[in-house]
Amino acid sequence: MPALPPAPNILKIGLRWLDTAGNVAQNRQYWIYSGVAPTPAVCSQIAQDCYGFAVTNLIPLASSDWSLEEVTVTDLSSSTAGAGSYSAATPGTRIGAPLPADAAFMTNEKIARRYRGGKPRTYWPFGTGPDVGNPGFWNTVSLGQLNSGVGAYNAAVQAETSSGTILGQEYSVSFYEGFTAVTNPITGRTRDVPKVRSAAVLDPIIARAGNPRIASQRRRTGIRG
Repeated sequence: MPALPPAPNILKIGLRWLDTAGNVAQNRQYWIYSGVAPTPAVCSQIAQDCYGFAVTNLIPLASSDWSLEEVTVTDLSSSTAGAGSYSAATPGTRIGAPLPADAAFMTNEKIARRYRGGKPRTYWPFGTGPDVGNPGFWNTVSLGQLNSGVGAYNAAVQAETSSGTILGQEYSVSFYEGFTAVTNPITGRTRDVPKVRSAAVLDPIIARAGNPRIASQRRRTGIRG
């Protein structure tokens, strides 16, 4: 697989969650920045600041089964640009019985560009038993609380400034376009391999809404590391 193309002036900020059974949930968002390109030390400071934003706004949305373990920050401008992280362990504080490990609160992100294929979305390991309304749906009050918490976290990240690096709007970053059919010479089976773009396509997120349905991330179950 060829290397991914650079995404100029984009920071990838990742949140890593771990539950008591060893299941991992990860959130990856992309934010444009201006000013000074961040050094590894600045990336680590931004990661620590974002961890604090998450503790304030996201930890109250997660059950005590889930803990925020790490925030990573990577400058995607080049393969040698800055990267850093901050690690700690803060369990969720939301009251109620934990939901299954694959349950998630999904936010749908909107961009102006029209295209075929998957749309930007984020799966958050949030919610507890009392947040469930009709089967398969969040209750109205909880949906508003989950939306507000994620919105407050995103607003705090967007307002972040550190040592001349100024964060701005959240973006969608597309690295792939189409597929190449590859046939296994032994089994004869064919699989579609995503084609890497020659240049990343960057689209600002212009709207976001929490999905009222309880989403599922089945691939999360059993994943460790």
